[in-house]
Amino acid sequence: MKLNHSLNTFMSVGTIFLSLNPGAVNFAQDLPAQPPLTITATPIILPPAASPKAPKLADTSADGEFYVCATRDGRIKCGSTEEGVTPRTFFICQPEAIALSPDGRLLAAAGNSNGCRSKIKVWKVKDGSLLCVLETEVGNPSLLRFSPDGIFLASTTAGSRIDLWHLGDGKIKWSETLPKNISHLAFTSQGCGALVAVCEDGKAISIPLP
Repeated sequence: MKLNHSLNTFMSVGTIFLSLNPGAVNFAQDLPAQPPLTITATPIILPPAASPKAPKLADTSADGEFYVCATRDGRIKCGSTEEGVTPRTFFICQPEAIALSPDGRLLAAAGNSNGCRSKIKVWKVKDGSLLCVLETEVGNPSLLRFSPDGIFLASTTAGSRIDLWHLGDGKIKWSETLPKNISHLAFTSQGCGALVAVCEDGKAISIPLP
């Protein structure tokens, strides 16, 4: 009832206004036709979610005294957890994996290079000098692991192949291809030592060191 009364009142007021102002009708008729309103949707591009296969770009020494971290632009920061110690910067193109030796003396980084063969670089952390460059295939994900004494470096290639490098001469001591992709590498310190590879199916394989 109140709605009808308000509507009738509005219509009556409008009629009176037009009667008193006849020019208002002509003014409304003379207005140019307006184009239809067009609404354009602007897409919002969200940053891609982190891939579950994103490479591990951080590591620490066994005692936690030294740390290393890398960014996707190739800069690698390596330093000590002690206050006042300035970290040293290293570089490798498109880093896929990094690792510190257990004693923090050596740093290894695997990276891809546009137009060049992939490689692994090994540096001496103390003075930043390059110990050796190992030319090899670098996959994604890629794994690196030093032996406890820092003599050997294990790396994975194509997901299921392991290369064991002797850092004294920069040559491969042996290479082994496993039936499944490798998810973790570790060295044992018992006896002469062995390299343990854990595959994606949960099975572990122990390979004696030479």
